[in-house]
Amino acid sequence: MNEMEKVRAEIKKLYETNPHIHLNMTIKHPSVTLTNAPATITGVYSHIFQIESDEIDILKRYTVQYSEVLMGNVEIVELKRC
Repeated sequence: MNEMEKVRAEIKKLYETNPHIHLNMTIKHPSVTLTNAPATITGVYSHIFQIESDEIDILKRYTVQYSEVLMGNVEIVELKRC
């Protein structure tokens, strides 16, 4: 099992047990910076996962590649606690 599959398995486990997470995310395109933001995992697929974050009373949906987690652009706080 490679690193990408491990990340996918951990995120899928979170999705199935408790999809409510906290997220640190810094992405350049589109420009997104979130720090310890509450979010919900809404879908886990083969190459991506989807999250919803309620930012300033606006619900936003993001599609994130697992490679973003590996590169450190997206950090799920609950994965660090495990």
